[in-house]
Amino acid sequence: MMEQVEEFMNVGGQLVNKLPVYTVFLNKNLIDLRNSLLIEEIRETSCAYYNNDIIEEKDGIADIAVVTYGYLLTIGGRYTHSVNVTTAISANTDDYNRVTLLHDLFRLYDNILAECLSVSEDNVKVFNNVELYLNKIILNLYMYAKLIHCDLPDLVTIVHTSNMTKFPKTVEEADLTVAKYNNHELYKDVYYIKCDVSNVSNVSNVSNVSNVSNVSNVSNVSDYYVVKSGAGKILKSIYYKEPVWN
Repeated sequence: MMEQVEEFMNVGGQLVNKLPVYTVFLNKNLIDLRNSLLIEEIRETSCAYYNNDIIEEKDGIADIAVVTYGYLLTIGGRYTHSVNVTTAISANTDDYNRVTLLHDLFRLYDNILAECLSVSEDNVKVFNNVELYLNKIILNLYMYAKLIHCDLPDLVTIVHTSNMTKFPKTVEEADLTVAKYNNHELYKDVYYIKCDVSNVSNVSNVSNVSNVSNVSNVSNVSDYYVVKSGAGKILKSIYYKEPVWN
């Protein structure tokens, strides 16, 4: 799953760190973006639960996983539960329900936010705590997926396939997408820039969108992407395809 998120971030020109970067928490705009993406998806998943919308719940926990892995990749964090996740889920799921897990997600977000507000020039402790809380979120999502009889990696793959359609494939599509957002009162100064896929080593999932098997064939990947000015959030192409749920 983390590799899929890294692929999306690389194509979209987002920061990916392979090693811990303790000073990244001094970049307020970047960390604010990561925190806003996380709480947005947690809130949407909570709303889906209380609206009894199982499809949006699936979408929600997959989206939380994507932004959580993205957060880890931004700070150079690791996902450390991969070895014992099955054992941990089996041992803990019976003690949880979806409401409990949602409460835990909000609590973990609050813990992350508190750490980010305590940054200083020495952020090793902040990094370690944020990395731990992000790992706990992923473990939470595995348990949540089990409770709704789903497999988290399968849900993330569905969302990833959809996410790769966020990238416009032509200048004309990019222009139309920018115009759409600039006509919306919530968005201002939206623009597009060309995707740089020269450093992307794995584009296997892009083939689900444009039948690409070789990253050197840039014109067949997605030549442009659209971002929200300032915050840097990647926005959806006008031809974005929603996830297809079973």
